[in-house]
Amino acid sequence: PNIQESQDGLITFVVPTNKIAPVFKNVRGISGGPGAIQFRVTLHGKPSAGVRVKFSFKGVGENLSALNGVSDKRGLVTVYLTNLKFQRGSAVVKARVIGGTAIATGYVWWHKVKFL
Repeated sequence: PNIQESQDGLITFVVPTNKIAPVFKNVRGISGGPGAIQFRVTLHGKPSAGVRVKFSFKGVGENLSALNGVSDKRGLVTVYLTNLKFQRGSAVVKARVIGGTAIATGYVWWHKVKFL
């Protein structure tokens, strides 16, 4: 309405170049409870806050605590995988930067524990 165009505008979209890696590649989980796995998102080697990450898993487990997460000021994003059926084995948890190409995997190894 009251905005005049002086010349054509050019908009450039850049694919995020963040990298993602598990804090620990292999973590232990106790069958019957959750297993926690953390991923660190970086940009040019420094922690990157506010980056959206999508999670998925294959293997032993039922539910992820979230399908998406956002990295904190330290670049960390955490997800929990439940194993309420007390199964032994492992699960592969995959984290992917939304809108980018960075992908990381971590493993949850389930162990049975005898309670006192």
